[in-house]
Amino acid sequence: MEESGQGEKATLYYAKLLESHPGQIQERYRYAKLLLDLDRPSEALQVLEFVQATEKKYDPIYYYLLGQAYQGMGLFSQARMSYKSYLQKEKDKKINSEVYLKLKQTWIGVQNNHDPIDLYIENLGGTINTKSNEIGPIYSPNFSDRLYFSSNGSNMAAINRQSIYQMYGVGVQVGKYDDLKVLDEDLVQNRDQILYSFSQNGMSVYYSEYDGSSDDHMKVHTVTDESGININNSLDHPVFSTAKGDRDLYFVNDSTILFSSNLREGLGGYDIYIAYWVLGKWKVENLGPDINSSFDEITPFITKDGRNIYFSANGDRSMGDYDVLQSTYDDDRGEWGEVINLGKPINSGKDDVGFRWSPEGNKAILASNRPNGYGQFDLYEIFFENIHLPQIHRATPPLFYQVPAYHSFKEVIPVDKYGNPSKLDISDLYYTNQGNILSAENTKILDEVIRYHQFYPHLNFVVKVYSSANQLTGFSLYNGYLRGQMVSQYLTDHNVSPSKLKIWSFAGQYQVASTSSIKVDNVYAKNNRIEIEIVNNNALPFKGENEDTKSAWEKIKNGGNSEEILPGLYYRVKLMDENQVLKGSLLADFQDVVLERKLNDNLISYYSGIYPTFALAKEQIINIKEQGFKQAAIVAFDRYYEILRSDINVSLLAKYPDLKNYLIDLK
Repeated sequence: MEESGQGEKATLYYAKLLESHPGQIQERYRYAKLLLDLDRPSEALQVLEFVQATEKKYDPIYYYLLGQAYQGMGLFSQARMSYKSYLQKEKDKKINSEVYLKLKQTWIGVQNNHDPIDLYIENLGGTINTKSNEIGPIYSPNFSDRLYFSSNGSNMAAINRQSIYQMYGVGVQVGKYDDLKVLDEDLVQNRDQILYSFSQNGMSVYYSEYDGSSDDHMKVHTVTDESGININNSLDHPVFSTAKGDRDLYFVNDSTILFSSNLREGLGGYDIYIAYWVLGKWKVENLGPDINSSFDEITPFITKDGRNIYFSANGDRSMGDYDVLQSTYDDDRGEWGEVINLGKPINSGKDDVGFRWSPEGNKAILASNRPNGYGQFDLYEIFFENIHLPQIHRATPPLFYQVPAYHSFKEVIPVDKYGNPSKLDISDLYYTNQGNILSAENTKILDEVIRYHQFYPHLNFVVKVYSSANQLTGFSLYNGYLRGQMVSQYLTDHNVSPSKLKIWSFAGQYQVASTSSIKVDNVYAKNNRIEIEIVNNNALPFKGENEDTKSAWEKIKNGGNSEEILPGLYYRVKLMDENQVLKGSLLADFQDVVLERKLNDNLISYYSGIYPTFALAKEQIINIKEQGFKQAAIVAFDRYYEILRSDINVSLLAKYPDLKNYLIDLK
């Protein structure tokens, strides 16, 4: 009956049999083994205790099963004693090799069998967990009090099947998780759906779908805009493929993924791989013997600093089944450091998988089939007294695999004090009004930009266009955009992703030479210019400290070029979105006007002003709306980045307290 796959029914059979014939010791051993296979070690221990109470001589299998029961319950010292007793009596070398592995595992358990005082782990309770499986937990990338997961036991039932996996979300209400819902009603199907990951901005969710009749398919569900228009498509990723044995997809960013696989060339079992976009194509790398082994390594996660990897593994580095392990990348040595078992209470001796830190770094989540849960796999949350700094800080370069190239590259390319390639390394592009944007000299400079992107695909670029126009009009801004579009097109034609580019057009607002002091030709050469600013891929952390921000505002007050001295935090007023040339002369009344076009969307936006506080921006927007811009809105910026509501967290508010006023206004 055990082999028929109906294990639960088999337990009823054995329980009834042993109730009427308690002395059938071999049947009792089979019953204990079945309970262990069903992840019920405490019940297996009770079955074996009868043997201890009634028998004077024990079969070697008794000690082996007893050791498994103790190990599954996290009682590692008792498990070691049982395994050693087994080895003294059993001479089967094939079985003994497995027991030696278990002795090594239980020794790891003994060494890590301490409960730290600075963390606490708890089962997330009956609102979330069921008698079945809850797996693949993911914190929301946009909301700190929401998490998502897959379950085959919440409330969905499939046709002709016992249960199916569906994707769910749950949020915190009045201090506890509540309001459990399916992730999206539009996605509910009579087939398994396993949640994988979210995109960086949280607008796309990646998952697999399986109907029991063919290979599973990877899908992507995208909310395209604030109106809630949804698009659901199959996704043929150029690297990740469940048909190739890939699983546990984790999106690090839009050009980097982690996953595990057992069908690619590896070290044995499931190995962890990284895939990233470089030199115009995807490159796949096994993380090597420092991370992978001849056993299984699954469910990878990497912290925000790109240096600390967490994953689950069985074999000789665990305390039993899958344990959560961690390793830190050493930039100086260019290799991963010692793999550390996180120990109890994070690990239990059973399967502990899917470990992920929260975006704030003060808690983590995992799935586990440890004893005393609600069902099979339950979700557990771990609370930490101290913030895990690698989860809130970014490093340079952002990811470990970029370190070797960065060290060699920075020897010939200067970096600023934050370790980022400086914009001064890219010469300005000069043009005449006749439009020689892509001259031989300028394309040579653009080829250097392309080279930067090839080495560091995480970098973003802002194409800033200036001119010698002596009036600020909709056309002078739009004409600058057209010039910037020529530059951007050249870059995208050479494999720079449109998502890495934006155009800012300023027209003639920030002229570096005056027509009253030098010849016209030289004025064109100075003022008709295009600057390409290198900025980091992520909106956080921001370059500079508060002192730099204050210094920037002092320079602006003293007559400095406000665009060139952009502070850490400031506000602009978005006048409108409009893809055609703005008509009329209203723009002439504004200062610090910029036309923005992000190449990965179709909107052109017009902004005005650079305000150091939200209060000042609030004063100005009243006047702006009175002039006819009824849809005007205040937008917070850091340098060239718009600060989205989802970017604002506790650490950012601590750094920029004025954002509190902005956040209140958003609500």
